[in-house]
Amino acid sequence: MRREFLSSEQQKKGIHFDPRTKLLLILIISVFVMCASGFRELYEIVSHNLTKEEAVDFMEQVKRFRFAGWREILGL
Repeated sequence: MRREFLSSEQQKKGIHFDPRTKLLLILIISVFVMCASGFRELYEIVSHNLTKEEAVDFMEQVKRFRFAGWREILGL
């Protein structure tokens, strides 16, 4: 049984969210993407059999990249 979330009338009009809901959705998606990429970085450490020192160096580079990226986006 297929579940319909939007009526055909709503589908024709398109989906419109109030600004607070839209901001919350963007935040949720951003957190999901950050978590998913974090697990990917851990996978890379394990799959390449990095030593502890190499892994720490790698994660330091990732941290520097991420913080610089968010600073730039948020204008900090």
